[in-house]
Amino acid sequence: MKITKRDQKKIEQLFSNLTKYRRDRNENQTEFWRRFGVGQSAGSRYEAGREIPMSTRMLLILYALEVLDDSLLSTAVNLGDNEIGV
Repeated sequence: MKITKRDQKKIEQLFSNLTKYRRDRNENQTEFWRRFGVGQSAGSRYEAGREIPMSTRMLLILYALEVLDDSLLSTAVNLGDNEIGV
């Protein structure tokens, strides 16, 4: 997948202000971060500037670029939960 200038701008906007990105979607922290397999408290720390793990960053980018949607992310999170017996 080639990243266009438009895509690069979306990615920059996403990481320059995660809280705004989330609020623009009218979601609370729990709703937003759950789709990426992240709890509310960790999501809050990421929004406050803590470093985001590479795997979560990749999911955020793919979501922002509309490569992944909620259905696919939900399936992945649920599969992971079933594998560990949650």
